[in-house]
Amino acid sequence: MNGLGKFIKSTGIYLLGSVLTKVTSFLMLPLYTKYLTPTEYGNFDLYTAYITFLCSILFLDIWGGVMRFMFDYKTNEEKAKPVTIGLFIFTSSSIVYALAVILFGTVMNIPFKGLLLLYGLTMNMVQFVGYIARAQGKNIGYALGGLVGTIISILLNILFIAVLKRGYQYLYIAYCIGNIVNILIVGSDAKIFDLIIFRNFDKVLLREMLRFSLPLSINSAAYWFLTSYNRVVISNQLSTADNGLYAIANKFGSMVNLFTQCFQMAWQELSFSKAGSNKKEMDKFYTTAFNEYLRLMWIGTLIIISCVKVIFPIMIGSEFELAEPIVPGALLATFFTCISSFLGSIMTTIKKNDVLFFSTGIGAIVNVILINFLIKMYGIHAANIALSCGFACVCIARVLLLKKYLDIKLKYRWVVLLILGTCIVFIVYLNASRFINAILGIVIITIAFFIYRKQIYNGLNIVTKR
Repeated sequence: MNGLGKFIKSTGIYLLGSVLTKVTSFLMLPLYTKYLTPTEYGNFDLYTAYITFLCSILFLDIWGGVMRFMFDYKTNEEKAKPVTIGLFIFTSSSIVYALAVILFGTVMNIPFKGLLLLYGLTMNMVQFVGYIARAQGKNIGYALGGLVGTIISILLNILFIAVLKRGYQYLYIAYCIGNIVNILIVGSDAKIFDLIIFRNFDKVLLREMLRFSLPLSINSAAYWFLTSYNRVVISNQLSTADNGLYAIANKFGSMVNLFTQCFQMAWQELSFSKAGSNKKEMDKFYTTAFNEYLRLMWIGTLIIISCVKVIFPIMIGSEFELAEPIVPGALLATFFTCISSFLGSIMTTIKKNDVLFFSTGIGAIVNVILINFLIKMYGIHAANIALSCGFACVCIARVLLLKKYLDIKLKYRWVVLLILGTCIVFIVYLNASRFINAILGIVIITIAFFIYRKQIYNGLNIVTKR
């Protein structure tokens, strides 16, 4: 199968197994906003942010390193080398993580430390097992694990929150059980245990993987200050109820991220496979890919903004209605997040992880300064302003840094047109009726179909022929 056909197939599988399951989770918002208060949901979101911070530092993003080095080998026995070493690093990190959660939770007087500990471990194990499966081409098993795990989590959420009327801590229990099911399904399909061969332990490869993964970990820590740090500031300087509103608004922002997740996963595999190409081929490939992705993402974000205005009162309970004007900013911030991740995957492919932290660090500094400076003036909106500016700086820095290694040309005409479109959509969202927003959404969708008419036709032909 050629690169495009394989890419479309992979994207379709991830769409079914990952994005659609997460969309189902998104549809749980009516449940959360009906049975939980903004304060309860704000606490859940805040403690999740703390766990994410610890995991981003301690686990070194080792799953990404395992996947990248598996692509350097051909046979299963050779691929077992990075898997075995990755498991050693993962196990060591888990021990340190457990101690950190107990210590940090005690100092911060955080409840449910045992649940938070299990939540972080299962969440990271899902990543570890999933990346190994993807490196083996076990995309269907990967998708099935995500689908079944998510369905179980959702059903348990309904049982605990709506039926039994339990507290928000039961959200962690539901997600942990879903994660465990996901791990069992994906791990069994990928035959993970067959890839753990201790005689393959290679100290030289261990050092190489640590050198590869350590910058990713540092980058993840900086990335936390670009995303989750704002939740801590809102909770401390405003209230956890305000953080609950911010979290719900960002659930809509995550829709942009979810719809690109399948693309990113398939793209990462295709991108890694281009690592050995000559510079001219890589320049052309990444220029085309970046410009198309930028345009597609931007148009998609504008469509979602218009749709959110229509569906918000249907989806969200009355206690969270103040989150509605926060949504466009959250969507814009998520857009820049996705673009920066796309550029970051290119850096990972050419093994320039050391410059990842530099670009993320710039964005993190911008975000931290702006959120603390603007929070008193603009309240919750300051978080999205700071986040958008921070990730925009990351994108600019990564484009400039990549130009040292690849000649990626940006089509500025589209950027200008899309900026104008964004201004129009924001003005209509904040000032016009839901009916007008619906009309605008239909207009943008029509324009999108016209722009991508050839790609849609070619894609359908490929799928039907396959």
